[in-house]
Amino acid sequence: MQGYYRFLNRCDITDGFRDAKKGSFFVDKSLLIKEINQKISTKEKFICVSRPRRFGKTTALEMLASYYTKEGNADYLFNNLKIKETQTYKEHLNCHNVIYINFTDYFEQGTVPEGIKEFTFNLLVDMKNKYSEIPGTDENLISVFDKIRQLYGDKFIFLIDEWDCVFRFHKGEKREQALFLSFLKHFFKDRNYVELVYMTGILPIKKYNTGSALNMFKEYTMLDPGLTAPYFGFTDQEITLLCENTAMDKKELGEWYGGYLLSGVGKMYNPCSVKDALEGKECSDYWNNTGGYTELEEYITMDFDGLIESLTNLFTGNSEAVGVLGFLNDWDSFRSKDEIFTALIHMGYLTYSNGKVSIPNKEVRIEFSKTIKKMSWATVPKLLKQSKDLLTAVLNQEEAKVADMLEVVHDGMQEFKEYNNENTLKCVIHLAFYAALEEYDLNFEEKTGKGYADCILHPKRLGNPGIILELKYNGTVEEAIDQIKNRDYPSVLKNKVNRVYLVGINYKKDKKKHECRIEIMDFFKDTYKKGGDNEYLAHISSDKMREQTIAAHCHGTAHLAGDFASSFSCKEWGYGCGLVHDIGKYSDKFQKRLYGGSITDHATAGARELYKRKNMYAAYCISGHHSGLLNGGTRADCAGEATFMGRMKKGLEDYHAYEEEIEIPDFPVPPLQPLGEFGFTASFFIRMLFSCLVDADYLDTEGFMSENPVPRGTYDTMSSLFQRVQDYIMPWLTNTDRNTVNGRRTEILKACLEKGKEPSGLFQLTVPTGGGKTVSSLAFALRHAIRHDKQHIIYVIPYTSIIEQNAAVFKYILGCENVLEDHCNVVFESEEELVRSQLAAENWDKPVIVTTNVQFFESLFSNKTSKCRKLHNIANSVVIFDEAQMLPVPYLQPCIRAITELIVNYRCSAVLCTATQPSLQQFFPDTMKCQEICPDVKGQYEFFKRTDIQDKGNLSDEQLAALLRQENQVLCILNSRRQVQMIYEAVKEEGTYHLSTLMYPEHRKKLLQEIRDRLKDGKTCRLIATSLVEAGVDFDFQTVYRELAGIDSVIQAAGRCNREGKRRKDDCHTMVFTLEKPKNIRLPSELKQPIAAAEQTAEKYDDIASLEAIHDYFKRLYYYKGDRGLDTKGIVDQLEKGGRTGLFPFADVAKAFSLIEDGSTKTILIDREPEAQEIVARIRRGEHSRQLVREAGHYCVNIYEQDFEKLNGAGKLEALELKFYRLRNSDQYTEEMGLVLNVERGEAVFL
Repeated sequence: MQGYYRFLNRCDITDGFRDAKKGSFFVDKSLLIKEINQKISTKEKFICVSRPRRFGKTTALEMLASYYTKEGNADYLFNNLKIKETQTYKEHLNCHNVIYINFTDYFEQGTVPEGIKEFTFNLLVDMKNKYSEIPGTDENLISVFDKIRQLYGDKFIFLIDEWDCVFRFHKGEKREQALFLSFLKHFFKDRNYVELVYMTGILPIKKYNTGSALNMFKEYTMLDPGLTAPYFGFTDQEITLLCENTAMDKKELGEWYGGYLLSGVGKMYNPCSVKDALEGKECSDYWNNTGGYTELEEYITMDFDGLIESLTNLFTGNSEAVGVLGFLNDWDSFRSKDEIFTALIHMGYLTYSNGKVSIPNKEVRIEFSKTIKKMSWATVPKLLKQSKDLLTAVLNQEEAKVADMLEVVHDGMQEFKEYNNENTLKCVIHLAFYAALEEYDLNFEEKTGKGYADCILHPKRLGNPGIILELKYNGTVEEAIDQIKNRDYPSVLKNKVNRVYLVGINYKKDKKKHECRIEIMDFFKDTYKKGGDNEYLAHISSDKMREQTIAAHCHGTAHLAGDFASSFSCKEWGYGCGLVHDIGKYSDKFQKRLYGGSITDHATAGARELYKRKNMYAAYCISGHHSGLLNGGTRADCAGEATFMGRMKKGLEDYHAYEEEIEIPDFPVPPLQPLGEFGFTASFFIRMLFSCLVDADYLDTEGFMSENPVPRGTYDTMSSLFQRVQDYIMPWLTNTDRNTVNGRRTEILKACLEKGKEPSGLFQLTVPTGGGKTVSSLAFALRHAIRHDKQHIIYVIPYTSIIEQNAAVFKYILGCENVLEDHCNVVFESEEELVRSQLAAENWDKPVIVTTNVQFFESLFSNKTSKCRKLHNIANSVVIFDEAQMLPVPYLQPCIRAITELIVNYRCSAVLCTATQPSLQQFFPDTMKCQEICPDVKGQYEFFKRTDIQDKGNLSDEQLAALLRQENQVLCILNSRRQVQMIYEAVKEEGTYHLSTLMYPEHRKKLLQEIRDRLKDGKTCRLIATSLVEAGVDFDFQTVYRELAGIDSVIQAAGRCNREGKRRKDDCHTMVFTLEKPKNIRLPSELKQPIAAAEQTAEKYDDIASLEAIHDYFKRLYYYKGDRGLDTKGIVDQLEKGGRTGLFPFADVAKAFSLIEDGSTKTILIDREPEAQEIVARIRRGEHSRQLVREAGHYCVNIYEQDFEKLNGAGKLEALELKFYRLRNSDQYTEEMGLVLNVERGEAVFL
């Protein structure tokens, strides 16, 4: 049995490498052994490898120890590794005496002489225990090893970790450092007992004057890696293989952990951080996972000329020239900024290439950011928060604000208090635009046009404009702008962006003030002069002072449409549609139309050109880009018929002058995965492409008409939003007590955060009422969006009341500016040219959108431009279907097909989120499995059960009213709007409320809060409402009455009873009943089948709220409906059939797919409040914008056509622009009932 040894041939020497090889993300670096084998017992036997912390030095050392150590029996560890295939593998396997040393054990504490003494003593003990003939009195280490060599013939391999720890732990102790180096030199140099010395550390070997203190060593460093280059860190090829075996994105890993440039291998990645990211399924800052040093702050605050300016330049994404030869390779002998930068290269904070250093990646940049925020640069922390505002100010052309914000930087930065040249001005600019690094690459002194631009911001994301900064010191902003133009700086951005912001900044020395001038340049129109006499025009501004050429408009639209379509890998299709869409404007008749001539068709020309080229998909889009997607019709349709085929035969004005300016591009095969018979897939693609074209056309036109491009993408990033959510939920995450409500909610929340790392696909979140699914689903969505670079999070919700509640939560957490609440059903259409109102149509350009089932699905099947405009922003998003059981059953199959298309062909992830999960898996493709996010669903349901459900039988109106009057806090949900009003009138007294969709959102929001306050204070509170309150509204009543409906509705209603679990379950009841119906109120057929299915399930299960009962109910419901009942209008069949001929019935399908069966709705604006009155005034003044429509939506009520006709016929409505109607008679709207209608029949609420 081998004895105990601290250093020599340790019996546990293989443990470290064995554990590393078991790791999920082990990368084979074993060919390093082959390189080292060639050095044994040669003049090159002294090797020193220096790399940053966490670069795999110790793992490599443990591998070498396992391979060389006698009696190690390590052969099995090298199975399937590359070294085993080499000729020298067996020659050195486990046949060397290995002394394995970690110097940290001896020099972290105490003095250097004490460490040397202790190390010498312990090593002598090892040697004397092994070699018995060595005299016990011999205390000379070199003498002992010499004797072992002579008496036993043994030689040794020395493997040393952390060799440079003396220089870290004993900074400034020059004598002690020299003593340590002298010790190593005398112990190793020219000693015949040495076969190999292989040592690792962070710094290269200490220099004295120009020579190394240990000059017998061959060094392999970050600056000169030599043969060791591939073996420390992960190579690009290795990262590719790792990503193929995981769901991680290689590009994202490169941005976070790559960027180290080593000669011989190119880009290298920090291996430990990559492994941490792969293990955690998330890219984040793992730099300090193993401790790390605090030297960064110490070094970058040293007082050397130009250091702060250079660091600022590095911090903002640029490179700095550096001389690396003068560094003495220690931690405290710095003489210049070059030596500091050289040290930072060895530490891994900087990378070096071609004489320049830069910050390699996002992880290290975060370390710089953390450090700078702690430094004495007082302005920096504040500035880092303000710099995003500065970027927004530039994009909004707020020149005075930009200048003022630069003043803040200048005044706070003591280091730059006195500008002395343009370079110090640049330092401030670098820091000021730090936030732009998330969206832009900042290139300073970039060669372009006829010179070098001070700073060019290249957008990282498609669709963002370029920005060019030109700085002047004691000059003028006019000179700066003229220089950008005259030297053609924007040329470097041509074919990359559509528009460029020209930003001139000047510092007036005498006034000590900054000045700013911002202009916008469009590559495809001359911003600085009007069109010439011979130019073909697309638009003329309303003041008749400006003109936009057709070429400019088509190219501008093409770039935007291409950017939009790139979200589903079809940039060429979007670009091509945009380029060709308006070539019909080249006709003489259209040119006369601009000056008051007669209307002419300009949309058909581009469609016909593409149709002749057998591109029907793009031809559909162009033919309908004003009037909407047409029915395909038949091949027999006559010229001029209102179908696609009729349009293709229509006679047109001569438009061929386009050939001089527009070249029709080729369109590649669209990358679609066919589903079904492909007809549905093809029609869906046409709508998505149509959306890209329409939105791009609107935006480019709006940009010209308003003289400025419409700002896009100026919202917070997903990472910033996720950080806000993390800050919001942080206090909850410490609760792990599953016996408490908050503990259970935390468990669900953590599961959502973890599942957010999973690959894109179909998910379900089955959370019982009270489980906190609103915030948990948001946490999942943001984690998932960051993980897969999704562009939007879209909540699809059945009721406007839930929209208002959820949107309020999201706005509170994420900021109002990042959340769009879209429940305004306003449609803008024009058969021919764009009108101003169309530019206000919604396009869902915010990060988080909250909308209704009606808006979402009717838009996906619409043919109208204003409804389809937003569709491309659904692509590459996380779509959460809240209260998924409310997906419209008569249209369930087309809805499921649409969701499937979004997942398969448009990079979406979908989440079915509900407390009563419907049985939808059967309708998705067999290959698309739905992942459950919630842990222990059954256990959660048992825990969150807060009430018992009782059957009260049949009740009359009078009986129900009497029961409700007996209750102190009660919620009553009925199926008919008319009966809600009747019961409310019968019960009405203080504390009784009626809630209706006939109340505008702001009114309903205030009413909901009043109800919550009364419930919280224990006051009398009786609420009578339709089903709009039974899902998603966080009420907590003691008693709930629910008229019999589907089981899902009953369970959702029960979720409003004892929601927070603060009462005894036995004291809280949910009463289910049937209500006698007056003759003038009929039960809709759509409600009869759910009731019948619910009655049958109730007979089979004692607990209708159990998961088994819910599954049984939906199975019965869908069975009763049958295939035809789940697609009552045959939507899927119509589109599949259209695919066989290419003639799709877009208009017919749009008309048939109506979730509101009573017909279309009109939007009534209620101006009871000052905010609404101001909105009416703005509309009357002629304002047209999406923001105005969004604001108006908070004061609107949507009513059916027949109700509109009654009100309008009575003279109670005033028609406004933007398709709004103002309620003239204030008596027609009451605080109790909302908008008063003469309802003559019942209206069930089932969306």
